[in-house]
Amino acid sequence: MLVLGDLKHHAANALKSVIGNDERFKEVGGKLGSTRAAIQQTELAHLAPPSARPKARFMNLAATIRWMTMIVWLLRHPEARGRAGISDDRIQEKLGWVAEYAADIEVWHECQHVVSKSLTFINEQYLFRGASQALGRALGDSQKHEKSRELARRLIDFVHQAEQHLREGERLPMSTEILESTFGLYKQLEGQQAKSGFTGLLACFPALLKPSTPESVTAAFRSVSSRDVKAWVQERFGSTVTARRQAALAEHKAAQKRATTQPALA
Repeated sequence: MLVLGDLKHHAANALKSVIGNDERFKEVGGKLGSTRAAIQQTELAHLAPPSARPKARFMNLAATIRWMTMIVWLLRHPEARGRAGISDDRIQEKLGWVAEYAADIEVWHECQHVVSKSLTFINEQYLFRGASQALGRALGDSQKHEKSRELARRLIDFVHQAEQHLREGERLPMSTEILESTFGLYKQLEGQQAKSGFTGLLACFPALLKPSTPESVTAAFRSVSSRDVKAWVQERFGSTVTARRQAALAEHKAAQKRATTQPALA
């Protein structure tokens, strides 16, 4: 069995290695939290930085870089509508610190661009013999900074090593993004039930992986009955958390009805 590494997770680790130990980057991390707390209940609330995601910080860095780029632009354009109703003194007091990192932001943005373009390439083209060379051409030589060039080299090398395991003409996925997004769709389908773990709706999961048409839905309903689905779920999944909770409530309710001289809890 062939096991391929996930480029997205590798890219996050590489990004962390390239810029994560930068003292300037660490400084920004501390200022983001204090800035959010200082302005989220003020007239500057719409300019608050995005919420931090410490468990996957380098997989969600794009939002922070996008915010910092926007703030630098607003600081340089007093006439912008995004500054309406905010005095120069106030925006400088609360957000002026971002401009001090303008040169660093350019480097970080370029690094993020390398990651984003690499992931887009792999998600669209998959892994194949020659993918590393094709990725190198896709990235080009537009990286102006050493850190972004180093990051590009690491990602290209990672893809090069992975493609050595493939046969000529073979093409395989190298990212779990499709699977992760499908789980997101499944949680939306479950709604509040998602908090209780998997439910019988897991039977619908395969349908999230292929396009559905009125014709295919009609054919499915004709070929499989509701009774068939319930029997299959019971056989494959057993009792779900929700089903066990309902059974416990029903048991307690029945005990209350039977009780005459003592509480059901006795």
